[in-house]
Amino acid sequence: METLPKNISQACERIPDKSKKHAIVQKALSIILAAGRPLTLSEMNFAVNIDESLHTIDDLDLEEEDDFKLRLRSWCGLFVSVHHGKIYFLNQTARESLLANLPMSNTIPTEPQWQRSITIHQGHNILAQLCVRYLSLFNSEAGLLADSTLKTNHHVDNQALLDYSARFWGLHFRGACIKQDDAAIVSIALRISEPCSKAYIAWLKMYWKSQFITRPKDPTGLIVVGSQVT
Repeated sequence: METLPKNISQACERIPDKSKKHAIVQKALSIILAAGRPLTLSEMNFAVNIDESLHTIDDLDLEEEDDFKLRLRSWCGLFVSVHHGKIYFLNQTARESLLANLPMSNTIPTEPQWQRSITIHQGHNILAQLCVRYLSLFNSEAGLLADSTLKTNHHVDNQALLDYSARFWGLHFRGACIKQDDAAIVSIALRISEPCSKAYIAWLKMYWKSQFITRPKDPTGLIVVGSQVT
């Protein structure tokens, strides 16, 4: 019993002691912190595995949902709760203990000091990048995301992150304060906003399904993103 953390601060500092994977732990916690709604296990499975090296859905090597749930718990320990397949912080105190009221920083702690270590801008930046990169897969020549019945590795729904990305990528993009000189991510965002692209058709259709407002006539992707409330 002496090894159990006595409070949230001690639990926070023990997160990397359990995983030894600072970057992936920081990414997972940042996603939970800034998410527009709680992510499902399937959505989070995609989210933590998407990065700049991803070009097609075949590049992903995702685990079964039950295996991923165990891995997520090993990363985040006492800070994360999974309820009805959705991921939450254990309580508001756990969330607040990680949230830093500092200017945006993309640095990863060199030592296991996680308390007040993640800014909301950082969380938005991570989510903005992974959402637009995921949506850009719809433009891939392989076209693997065109059919919702297709599975990655025969067990993961390859459209698991579509609803979240379609609804919230604009919110995260603005929350991250992406600058025009962030050439790579801006370029991807512009491509998925081209009305003739497969990505645009896929995410716009899903976006309007989630809204209770009248769809504008011939909206562009950037107009739609601009209409999303923060």
